[in-house]
Order: sequence, then C-alpha cells, then structure tokens
Amino acid sequence: MNNNLIGIFRFKILTSQGPYYFWKAIGGDLNQLEVVEQEREAAKMTAPTNWDLFRRCLLSPNIKVTCAPVRLVHADSVFEKAAVTATDMVKFSPNEVLPGTIPYLYAYSPNFGIDAAGKLVILEENAPDLKGLIKLMAQYPQIDFGMSYQKDELQRRIDKLAGKGHALECAILKHWLKRLDGDVDLQRRLLELYDFQPFDLDRVKVDQDHQIPLFFKDYYPSHYLSFRSIMQQKRDRTPQHVELYQNIDNQFMELSGLKYKFEEDQVEQGAQRENASHKQDLVDFLGLSAPVALADLARATVRAYSKQLLALLNDHDNRPVIMAAIPSHKRTIRNIVSRVVDHLANATLFIKNGNEFIVKTQDEQAAHTLKGTAGRNSQKHEETMAAARQPTDYEKNLPLIVIDDMSTTGSSMVAATDHFKKLGFKHIYNFIFGMSVPYLSIKDFHPELKTFDGVVFDLDQTIYDSAHVQGDEPARLYFPDLLQKLAASDIKVVFITQDSYKQTAKYCTDSYLLDHLYKEEQPGYVSTVHVGPNGERYYRPSGVTIREAVKNCLGDCKNIVGIGNNETDILAYTNAGIDTALAEWGNPLKDVPTEANYRLKDEDDLLNLLQL
Repeated sequence: MNNNLIGIFRFKILTSQGPYYFWKAIGGDLNQLEVVEQEREAAKMTAPTNWDLFRRCLLSPNIKVTCAPVRLVHADSVFEKAAVTATDMVKFSPNEVLPGTIPYLYAYSPNFGIDAAGKLVILEENAPDLKGLIKLMAQYPQIDFGMSYQKDELQRRIDKLAGKGHALECAILKHWLKRLDGDVDLQRRLLELYDFQPFDLDRVKVDQDHQIPLFFKDYYPSHYLSFRSIMQQKRDRTPQHVELYQNIDNQFMELSGLKYKFEEDQVEQGAQRENASHKQDLVDFLGLSAPVALADLARATVRAYSKQLLALLNDHDNRPVIMAAIPSHKRTIRNIVSRVVDHLANATLFIKNGNEFIVKTQDEQAAHTLKGTAGRNSQKHEETMAAARQPTDYEKNLPLIVIDDMSTTGSSMVAATDHFKKLGFKHIYNFIFGMSVPYLSIKDFHPELKTFDGVVFDLDQTIYDSAHVQGDEPARLYFPDLLQKLAASDIKVVFITQDSYKQTAKYCTDSYLLDHLYKEEQPGYVSTVHVGPNGERYYRPSGVTIREAVKNCLGDCKNIVGIGNNETDILAYTNAGIDTALAEWGNPLKDVPTEANYRLKDEDDLLNLLQL
C-alpha cells in the first residue's frame, strides 16, 4: 500500500439484536482478518475504564466482528476521510449504526477542496454546507462527529489545535465557527440536537420546586417501620390502618430494598441492623425464597430496578443519553443505583455510563444518621465529588440523567447537579426512585367536600420564585399586584408552605402574606404544617394540613380552590376534598399530565379563575 494512503473500513458487529456497523480509518497493508485482529489487540492494551462500545464488542466472546474495505484515501486529507465515511454511512439506517466516535466527520462537506499546499479551499463561499453537516448529525445522534456543539467550545478546540501541526483541522473548524456566527437558526438547530425530554411524563411524577425539575417514580413512606411493627403486633387495627398497610407495604419494600448495601462488612456497626432490614425488604419485594446467595440476589436486584427505570424512559429512536448515579457515602460501597447504571450501559447500546464523571474523593457519614441539617449540606456533599476524567465536548451536550435512590431534602442531588454543571454538562435531568414522605402523608381518609369560594395558595414557584433566591435576598413575586388585588377582594385566602416559618420569613416579606400564612404555635417554635397529638407532622401529598387550614382560616367559605405548581400539591388538595388548579408559570416543564380541575398558564388565567 502507498505509505500516503490509508483505508476506510466498515466494521460489521453481529449481536443478538442484529448487525451494527462502524467505520474507522486504518493504516498499513493489512487484509480484513488482520485489521480486526489488530483492533482487537489494541483494545486489549486499553484500560477497561477507557473501553468504548466498539472495543467492548471486539472483546466480547459472544459478538462476531468482521470488516470490509470501503475505499483508499490520502492519510493527510481529513475531509476526504470524512466524505468517504459519511457517504457510506448514510446507506444504513440510524438503528444499524453502532454508537461511538468518528473524530474526523466534522470535516464532512461537498464544498471543501484542497490546494497544492494542502490547505483548505472553500469551493463556494455562499454554499449552505453547515446545514448538510447538522442534518447528518441529527440523523445519527449516537455518533460523535468530533465537532464542538457550542461556539465557545468550538473556539476552545481551535485554540487547543493551533500551532500544533493541525492547520487543516483548524481551518475547517474556523469555517464552521464562521458559519455559526452568521446563522442564528443553525445555532439553534445545533443546540437542540440533543435537548429532548428523556422521561415519559405519563409514567413519572415530577417536583418542580427547584431550578432543575426532579423526576421520581413514587413516594417512599418513611418512618413506616414503627407503624408496620404496630400492625404486626395486632394493635391499632382500625379499618383505615389495615387499608393503609395493604396499600403501601409493597411500595415500602420496593423502595426500602434499594437502600440495601451488598458490602455488608463495610456497613457501619450502628447501621448493620437497618441494612439487614433493607435486605429482607429487597428479598420480599423480589419474591425470592430465603436463603439467597448474595451473587444471585445482586443479579436479580439490578435487573429488576433496571427494568423499572427503562420503562420510565421515552422512546426517542434510541437517541443516546448519559446516566450517572450519585455514589454511596462510603467509597468502598457500590450502591444499587450505581450498579443499575453499570448494567444498563452494558446491556443497551444507547445509554453511556457516566459514573466515571462523579466519584467520591472521601467518605461521608450517611446523611440519615446525622441530626438536624448536618448531613443535608449540599456544599459539603459537592466537596467530596470529583470526576475520574473530563467529559468530551460531545458528551457535555448529551442529555445527562443523574440518578439517586431516595431524596428527603434533595441536598445530594443539588450537589451533584452543581458538580455536573461545572464539568460543562448542559442538559441535566434529575431522577430518584423514591421521594421520601412520612407514611401518614401518603394516604388520607377524608369525607368528600365540595366547596369553592376561598383559595388555598402554595407559595414556592406559585406565588414566589423561591428556587432562584440569592442569599438572604427576598424572593421575586411572580405577579407583584396579585396580593393587593386579593386584599381588596372578598375572597378569603390562606397560604401554605412546607418550609419552616423562619425560612419563609426570609424570602417572603409581604405583611399581607405573612398574616395569611397557615401556622401553628408549638412549644418553642412555629410550625407551617399540622402537628398531630403525638408530634407527627403532615406534609403533602397528605391533605391533613390543607383541611386544618381550610377549617381554621376559610371555615365559612362555600367554594374553595387549591392552587399549586406540583402534582404533589394537586394530590394534597384532592385529598383535602377541594377543587384544584395547576399553576404552570413557575415550572420549567409545561403541559405535564395532571389530575387538576384547572390548568393555569399565566396571570390572566389566574385572575379569570378568581374573577379578580
């Protein structure tokens, strides 16, 4: 073979799901069998942590890999390599192309040429060549074309290549940067290539009280073990409690099992009894018969929760996503969600493993074992997080699903989100299997009420934009004149929040609002949720606090509507027996499926509902 020529080879990867194809530029005078063997030997010399999907296929005993030459090209002609590869690739549907990196495809354009000095020549300055590249990128989103997806990153890549013998590559990237600068629509199309909603909104719940929406599968009934113990001792077996036990026991076992740690010898001595309880719940949830070998339990566990997670995702024609699990508080423990991510990345072609982008640098004490807010400090959580490697520009633009098992305050998720933002990820979606809520708040037994002439308002992201509060500054009112209009009307109003009274008073400074905020005087503090006779607190989606607010503040009203921005609010209002309205103006996600009686998109909708 001419030393200045290399071959573009098409690899065929035969899997149980069908054949997939991938392209590489290969140098040397090799036949087809030698090319495959050379690539396999190179994969063996690569650390497993750096294996991409193509290398994994090469080294799998269950996958057959063959190759065929496509065409010879000049080794120093990056756009000739791109043109030959792209022309061959479009013969195959996106579902037949193996995800991976073909780092020279950014040079694809029928408008490129090369002069005698080997420099880039634009054949026609006005040709819309970038549109063709973006169309190809949109058609094969699983392929990393080697091009930055944002102008600032594109400039950084150009600066990095400059002066290092990459004049041709720099010239092509500068050409694309110039095109992007001159076409706003192309910039938008490029930015939106990987910005899609990965979750099926009909199958997940969503909490929108934070800057980034938090998707979750179900509520986790915390503080449930004491109630379960009462039931098992056959005490307090009222018909209501029997029904409650039957409805949430499986739900508890499913989510409690997620907290089991397989590395039992690494669990702190004071937490071993609790870990054994989680193990029993996991075995019962999976329907296994004891005793169960630990390896068998691990396999069954990972498969079960992986199947659950896959069922919640949208089908986007196998568009690629990155998944990353928040690691355990202890470095020697690999929690179940981390195992689920590892499994899905190995079992599916279009999920990339992002666990390497979030690793623990030091151990922490488990948050639930610490009193007060000591274990809920997001900044301290973030200080223990690092990345094993920096993500590529392509990876930064893929949707990133950050996964955790449970959330109470959300501090771990906030820390992880900040960590990933600093790494440059742009499309972050947060998911937890269970939203921790006291078990008494999950199901209510209440009489049917049909009322409608007062209003119950949620505060966060409904009245105030509390998600974007800076320091001790007051939060922004969504509708500055609303409180005055309410005060001047005949409508009776009560405001509801689950934040403490002290915290609420920091960002809510309006005297009318604070006067109409539901609160209960307790020994030594003021509570914003109802406190039962034994000190139990009733949080949403329980309707108990709402009913107390209605009774104490809106008692003589005949028509009452509850307004909030989350489906959890809607469920609480429904549990309280009042009509419901979903307020969407403070939510990043619009048109989410809802059980609310009304959907309010803006201030006009709100004023029309209340006839103000």
